[in-house]
Amino acid sequence: MYGKISDMRKPTTFTVKHYDKTITIEIDHSDIDFNEVMEVFESLTIAMGFSKDSFRDWVKEAGADFTEEDEEEELYQPNQALREAAERYKANLPEEDDFHNLRHSTDNFEDYQNKND
Repeated sequence: MYGKISDMRKPTTFTVKHYDKTITIEIDHSDIDFNEVMEVFESLTIAMGFSKDSFRDWVKEAGADFTEEDEEEELYQPNQALREAAERYKANLPEEDDFHNLRHSTDNFEDYQNKND
């Protein structure tokens, strides 16, 4: 996925074509971190004509949405009775070696079909 160390010195380029404008931001290295990516996105959106406040408000709202989603996931707890029933079911399953006893004993499909006609 990642190149050689010498490749990390190559620039990273972000380009947006918006209406009749082309906006390019180049960073002088390839081993950029997430903060640099987000700073570039902010700069590109501003260069496209959006306000700095619009970008930052969007980030705050998205962060609040992500926080809410995370909290909802943490709140979900399976019903305790259902969990216990599943554990009992799993405990009573036959061992893997016992599954061969559960199969029908026909040698081929025609035998099976003849027995079930």
